[in-house]
Amino acid sequence: MQLPHCNAWRTPLLMSVVSATVWGCGGCASQDEDGQCREICRLDLGKGREMLFFVDRSWEVSQGLYYRVASAKRVIPMTFVGSLDGQPEGLQLRAVSAPGSSLFGVVDDGKPSVVLVLHDFASGDSWPHDTVGETKERLIRRLAAEHPKMRFVADDDALP
Repeated sequence: MQLPHCNAWRTPLLMSVVSATVWGCGGCASQDEDGQCREICRLDLGKGREMLFFVDRSWEVSQGLYYRVASAKRVIPMTFVGSLDGQPEGLQLRAVSAPGSSLFGVVDDGKPSVVLVLHDFASGDSWPHDTVGETKERLIRRLAAEHPKMRFVADDDALP
């Protein structure tokens, strides 16, 4: 199996944290199909699964952060995560998942207990794409159960 990596660093990064598999991601530059956003992060989660993060190319007061999920089972189209008050280069995104789990949470190292995105590759449930509050609560409870020594919250206003 190929180690998960962040294209920005171009080197594999795999750490074990409280029995969790963690992938890191810095910034990299490319653009989506319509040229309105630029890719800042690509998390390769193995088995043909990946999460991509984008920011608006044009902005004045705050900059939108978006994510897209791609796998063989389901593609989540570009979805708004929140607004950044600072530069996206300050984000250090990483995915957290228990070994063998299909559930991934994405956090920023600046606030490692705050989950920005949740996605379950087995069920296809994804938050914030699936805006139903019970989806978010169910996935955050499951992530917390898989990591009993860590405390996670999903905060709609967590971005810097």
